[in-house]
Amino acid sequence: MHPIRKILKLAFPLILSTISISILQFVDRMVLSWHSIQEVAAAMPAGALHFALASIIFGSCSFIGTFVSQYIGAKTPHKVGIILGQANIFSLLGSLLFLLFIPLAPYFFQLFNHSVTVLNHEIIYFQILCWTTLPLCICGTWAGFLTGIGRTWPVMIANAIMAIINIILTPWWVFGGLGIPELGIEGAAWATVVSQCIGALLHLYFAYQAPKIERYKLKYAFTFDWKVFKYFCFFAVPSGFHLLLEITGFTLFMLFLGNLGDINQAASNLAFQITMFNFMPTIGIGIAISILVGQSMGSNKIELAQSYIRYGRNITLVYTCTFALLYVLIPEIFIFPFEVGSNDPNFPEIYRKTKTLLLFLAAFSIADGLQIIYASALKGAGDTHFVMKFLSLASIFVLILPTYYLVNIANWSLNPLWAWLSGYIMLLALGYHLRLKSGKWKTINILNKVN
Repeated sequence: MHPIRKILKLAFPLILSTISISILQFVDRMVLSWHSIQEVAAAMPAGALHFALASIIFGSCSFIGTFVSQYIGAKTPHKVGIILGQANIFSLLGSLLFLLFIPLAPYFFQLFNHSVTVLNHEIIYFQILCWTTLPLCICGTWAGFLTGIGRTWPVMIANAIMAIINIILTPWWVFGGLGIPELGIEGAAWATVVSQCIGALLHLYFAYQAPKIERYKLKYAFTFDWKVFKYFCFFAVPSGFHLLLEITGFTLFMLFLGNLGDINQAASNLAFQITMFNFMPTIGIGIAISILVGQSMGSNKIELAQSYIRYGRNITLVYTCTFALLYVLIPEIFIFPFEVGSNDPNFPEIYRKTKTLLLFLAAFSIADGLQIIYASALKGAGDTHFVMKFLSLASIFVLILPTYYLVNIANWSLNPLWAWLSGYIMLLALGYHLRLKSGKWKTINILNKVN
């Protein structure tokens, strides 16, 4: 089978899956924008902060897909169960510890100079979302297993059902009705909790319905083994830190923008939400590339892995360039759903600023697509330590610290800050590209270390 066809066959359900999640998030923000501009201004940074903190657990558990794909490539599927068990235990322990953030939320959000109304919404939204951490990590672990064995359609179905449930519950619980009081941003958060729990149950159900399930030895999927756990953490935790640093950088960027006022923050939140339609499907392609590179590395077919990376890059460029053109030529179609239900007198100003930000997103989205594919390929090969170290340096010294200085000391306005963010993403794409060109990822062997 041609590499392009194989990539698309594996990636298509994942793209549909990530699109369903994008629609879920889009509807959440859209409904909140109809209810209150302050609520939508709070939902983006609070939601991003939750996922940033949870990403160390979620990213580590999701890395199970690389282990599984390499075992499949090496034709040793009977070893999948025990490594899967370490991911499940990691997610359980991490999620229980995560609940400690609930009482700490007010102290953290008070560090930022946000309006009192937005601050209160941020705290409430974050605290409720903390209860989604365990089901989120269950989804990540078992979706990693399913994608690792090449069964991506069940992942798509589970995420689609989860999105539909959330889309039904969110407007109902935000505005109230049928015996439910008007809950506002709290309703949106609880709708996410319920839908995420249902999604976790669906992922478990589909995993145990996989054909020839006995060859994966899932009887060990909840068994702890200290030696295997250490090796799982050696490769998986850097992947989790990579996701943590990536999300944290963007979260702090958004929180710093809150110092520019509610209108600028709301415009930035809408722009980020719009780009989810471009960003999330690229994540789906990246997962497919990671799995295919992992299978190729497991079977010691380096040239095949390189061809998957090359074709994955080209597919991504076609997709992201198409959206970049749409952002430039007809940005109105992306902003209209937020405008149609909003009664906020400030929305015309938010509309104008968001339309300008979409011009920056045109360049941002292309570079972001490339860095996602390159980073996914490196992680599929097991080169997680480089990805973590490079992003650590770039995130701290190119994004977080400079943004703090530019907002609070240099008093930069909104547009130059977004130009800086776009340059940061281009730097990530270049760094990962150079690492792939160096060829050092070709010598990494996950299977020997785990064995």
